[in-house]
Amino acid sequence: MDTSEVVIFVEDPGAANYMAPVCEVLRRRGIVHAMFAEGPAASYLRGRAVELRAVPSTWDAKQLIEQTGCRLVLVGTSENLDSFGLALVTAARGAGCETVGVVDGPANAAHRFRGRGDQPLAFAPDWLLVPDEWTGTAYRNVGFPASRVLVCGHPHYDYVVAQREVMSAVDRRGLRRKLFSGASDDRVVVVFASETSTGLNAEQYR
Repeated sequence: MDTSEVVIFVEDPGAANYMAPVCEVLRRRGIVHAMFAEGPAASYLRGRAVELRAVPSTWDAKQLIEQTGCRLVLVGTSENLDSFGLALVTAARGAGCETVGVVDGPANAAHRFRGRGDQPLAFAPDWLLVPDEWTGTAYRNVGFPASRVLVCGHPHYDYVVAQREVMSAVDRRGLRRKLFSGASDDRVVVVFASETSTGLNAEQYR
C-alpha cells in the first residue's frame, strides 16, 4: 500500500459528511492522504464519488499505521462500540502519530470514545474538531482538555448553503403540485426527516 501523510477513517454518514470536503482540501494542497471507510459511510461516500481504500481483512489497526507510514490520523465517531476507529486511535498513540477526532454534534458525548468500557475518554484522540460551541461544551464537560477542542464549523454546511442556492431556482409551487397533487395551495405540508439509530447510549431507549 502506498504511503500517506494522513489516514482518515469513518463509519457513519455523519462523519462521512464532515470528512468528504476535508479530503478535497487535502488533495488541493497536495497532501497525500488515504480515506478508509466501513459500514454505511462506505456506500455513502462512493455515491459522492469519494475515493476510498479498503482495509485489508488480515490487517489490524497497528498494521495500517505501519503500512501507510502516516503522521496524522483523522477519525469520525460512530455508534459501533467496537469501531475500528477506536483501535486506530490506540495504534496511532502507540506509534507516536497525532490523532484528531471530528464530531458533528453534541449527542452522546460521554459514549463516543468509551468503547465497551465506562471511561468516556478511553479512546479519545489528541484533538477534537467540533462544529459549534454546544458540542465543544459537551466534550469539555466529560473531561476533554478545553485547549484541545477546536470549534471550527462543519464543512458540510457549505454544501447545504450551495444546495439552497440551487434549489431556490426551482419552481416551488410546481414542485408542490407534483409531489402533493392532492393538497390544496393553502394547505400546510410538513415534512419530517429523521436518522435511524441503533442506540449508542441504551439509556435513551428505555
